[in-house]
Amino acid sequence: MSTKWGHNQLIDRLKELRESRGKNCEAIANFLVNFGKCAALIHKCLPIVGKDQTLIDQLKRSYVVSLVSILETFYRDLLVQTCNDEPELLKDALLHAKKKPKPIPEEVNSSQEFEINAPEWLVLYLNLQNLDQIKYAMNPLSPGGNYFDALDFYEGTWCVLKKSPENKAHIEFPNGWRNDFKELFHERHRYVHDGNSPCTMSNDRMALMEFLVLLIAQTTAMLLKIKFRKGGVFMSSLGVPAFWTVDALISDDWVALDDEPGGSGEADSNVENKDCRAPAVWYEI
Repeated sequence: MSTKWGHNQLIDRLKELRESRGKNCEAIANFLVNFGKCAALIHKCLPIVGKDQTLIDQLKRSYVVSLVSILETFYRDLLVQTCNDEPELLKDALLHAKKKPKPIPEEVNSSQEFEINAPEWLVLYLNLQNLDQIKYAMNPLSPGGNYFDALDFYEGTWCVLKKSPENKAHIEFPNGWRNDFKELFHERHRYVHDGNSPCTMSNDRMALMEFLVLLIAQTTAMLLKIKFRKGGVFMSSLGVPAFWTVDALISDDWVALDDEPGGSGEADSNVENKDCRAPAVWYEI
């Protein structure tokens, strides 16, 4: 098979990724939408299957695989977004990628006829499916140069969204979260590559994993906003960043608010249930 044919297939794939990515600032919004779909599926299906452990385990397996896939997509989109705006960061990342067993083809990377930019090539060659590679890719983007430490040390105030946005809090990462994060990727690998492997994750453990994925992604988006002053963020009616919980993401009875920055943040006066207010407004930075 010719090299040219292989390049064309890569280009088609990169264009597909671009179309699904949307605007550069929308990485966290895409993540939350994707997460909400998967969370709604398992949380609405579990009561239906009752005590059928076989179906419960299968739902959990699928959920773990989806969580890691969504997170991998989030990292990929963030890298494209940030490297597009930070030439020096892109330069360093490309040097690393060219040392890999399958380096970026020079003739394709430098050609303008394909309408594919360097960051888009870069993410195709980065492995974001284990902690070491995630840490390497995200360290240059993080305050202090250490991604996991930056997550640990973030001290921002969130407005925690459940059914009412009136709840400010400082959310800390749980003890041992790095090992939990590592386990999530390990479980995903096992479920994908071994169909015979049992699902041993308890309901409490699953709840911890989904919370951890939400916390990591939303804190990461805030870290990049702090360092590069770019991107997007959901702001609550209290004027602080909104933290989306599982309950908020799978709720289907929010009431739409003014979606323009500077909107009043008040629900329709005809709505009697004040807990059903739309929780946050999207701002592009």
